[in-house]
Amino acid sequence: MTLVDRDLNQIKSAKIALQTAYEKSRVGKRIYRKIVKSLQGTKSKIIVFPERNDQINYYGLLYLNDYLLRNLYNTACIVSCDEKVIKSAKLFSTHIYCSILITQDEMRAFVQFYSVLENPNIVFVSLTKPEGRHADFLVGVKNLTVEQIVAICVYFLIPFQKTSFRPNYDGDDIQIIELLKEGW
Repeated sequence: MTLVDRDLNQIKSAKIALQTAYEKSRVGKRIYRKIVKSLQGTKSKIIVFPERNDQINYYGLLYLNDYLLRNLYNTACIVSCDEKVIKSAKLFSTHIYCSILITQDEMRAFVQFYSVLENPNIVFVSLTKPEGRHADFLVGVKNLTVEQIVAICVYFLIPFQKTSFRPNYDGDDIQIIELLKEGW
């Protein structure tokens, strides 16, 4: 393989990567428009749960009301690729305006689009997303818990005050019970 052939292969690979990123961003933009349309002009905060991690999602829902109250938002729109979050959200808060379930591929595209968009009306309940967030490295440092990291690093609830609220659920939906086990 000559030097020119290698350079051509690198250019072709870069072109394919750019095309793939462009297509993902188009999907992400479509998801963003769907979210904005569902808000129907309300001043809701968009809270995104980009992972299927029961512990992080539980604490994200648990501290949602505190976040909304402290930041003077009346309602929130929940976006998740985890059905447990969508099913459980209203157990944690009466301030949910809407809930939108999207696929994991759509979520990846939305996160990628967000990295270009940087909308301050969107909060990601994650220790690792969007790209560049590495709060997962803080777990255990000076005895920090996932609960504290979600409250402080995601919602900026400073000073941290552990909530005594625990949602009540008497139903038999396995997915909701699995999520709620994090707080029991």
